[in-house]
Amino acid sequence: MATLAEVDEALSCGPGQCAIVATAAIAGRIVGVSVGDCGAWLIAQNGIDELTANQVRRPLLGSGEAIPVAFESALADATLLLATDGLLKYARRDRIAAVALGPDLQMAAYALADLPRLRSGALPDDVGVILCRR
Repeated sequence: MATLAEVDEALSCGPGQCAIVATAAIAGRIVGVSVGDCGAWLIAQNGIDELTANQVRRPLLGSGEAIPVAFESALADATLLLATDGLLKYARRDRIAAVALGPDLQMAAYALADLPRLRSGALPDDVGVILCRR
């Protein structure tokens, strides 16, 4: 968390702001920190654990006032999803979970990035997706 606070301060003189979610897998556990509206979910057959449910969405990183929020959980038999709001705001939760639990993580990541696509072929927002599984 201290690192993100330092980054927030350093970027506060610049022109932009952003959201971030960062994680590390350590001995079967997920530890992480977030600022903004990116998300980290642990998706299992029995449901979704929103690791970033308590994050502070505003102010964003680069404002000089961001509030990083830490989280931690066991990875267990779940799939870890890190995603931008371009996926989380514009695709249905149940569809995200179903796709993320697919057997091929690379194909699932491509399919997740395509879920919010509009009929015109455009995306309503930027989409970033990372999947991880033990």
